[in-house]
Amino acid sequence: MDEFQIHCPVDEAQTDLPFPADELFPLLEHLKNNQSFSAQFPRGTVTADGRLDLCKQNLGVEGCRQVMQALKHNSSIHTLLLGTDGIGDAGAQMVAEVVAQNSTLHTLYLGCNHITDAGTALIAEALMQHDRIEALWLKRNPIGPQGAESLARLLEKTRTLKVLDLVNAMGDPSGIAKIISVLTHKNRTVRRLYLGGNNLTAHEAGLLAEMLQKNPTIEALMLNVGRLQDEGAAFLAEALRHNTTLRELGLASNGIGARGGRLLFRALRHHPTLQVLDLGYAPSTRVLGTSANTLTDQVTEDLALLLEHNPVLKHLNLARTGLTLRSLPALQEALQKNHTLQELQLEKALLLPLRPFLERNALQTSPGGLPEEVLRIRSVYRSKVL
Repeated sequence: MDEFQIHCPVDEAQTDLPFPADELFPLLEHLKNNQSFSAQFPRGTVTADGRLDLCKQNLGVEGCRQVMQALKHNSSIHTLLLGTDGIGDAGAQMVAEVVAQNSTLHTLYLGCNHITDAGTALIAEALMQHDRIEALWLKRNPIGPQGAESLARLLEKTRTLKVLDLVNAMGDPSGIAKIISVLTHKNRTVRRLYLGGNNLTAHEAGLLAEMLQKNPTIEALMLNVGRLQDEGAAFLAEALRHNTTLRELGLASNGIGARGGRLLFRALRHHPTLQVLDLGYAPSTRVLGTSANTLTDQVTEDLALLLEHNPVLKHLNLARTGLTLRSLPALQEALQKNHTLQELQLEKALLLPLRPFLERNALQTSPGGLPEEVLRIRSVYRSKVL
């Protein structure tokens, strides 16, 4: 297997404050005064709904220290966004200390900060001792086996954690296996699990399949950008025949072919809860060295039957999966009978004739929208929510 690489521009912690200190002062005063109105500062943005957005603000360790000091007794901020800020393990320790003192925080977004096993352990310990964090986003940090062990212990003890994001953060298969094992046999709090970008193979798919059958709490399983291929899709498809609680499934860019696609569509034909299915093409496919899904027109019959019979599916991404205009007649016929699908991502020539059906459905059913846990981490400094 190719060497695991993390797609993050931060490869070490930034120790010194890399900008004039007075750029942080207005934000720090706002936080110390516990003000709750929206405001944008030279560094950072605060929203009226309680989110502190410091993504891509190049805080470094010293900037993080100053912000955490201002947050210790703040009761207005509930969501802390520190993505791509170069805070490292030292910054992670500071965040952990704030978690211990601030009872208002419930969402931590710490993606792409060069947080290693040591920092992960500090965060996990703080969350175990002060069990009130609902969402922990750690994507694109180099978390090894010891960090995975710390997170596994957290998952065994937590009663509040609902979101765990480890996208492109864990290159060690044994660490992934530990996380999945706890979610299979013990944890029943996590609802949204993000494991994409970690070179997952059919082996991990087998473990996840068991989790889907035994854990009724998981509502979103996001595995985009991996190496599941048809064998992994087959494991998941079999599990989905028995699962009745999953609402979102992300399998974009996993090298899944027609056989895997057919198995998935057959398994999901009568699934009672799945509203979002992503088999499309992820932006990080090439940089992480994975492959697009190549479903081709060979899946058309099973895809049409899925659309005709599934009663709840609202969003389906099949972009760049090899479907052509040959599939159009079957899809048109299926969508005539479908009254729930609102969003379908396909190549433009194939999608245009199908849009009237989607627009009709959108008028007849309530919009899906993004989950609240995902909306909380939207940033004015990032182009995408995730």
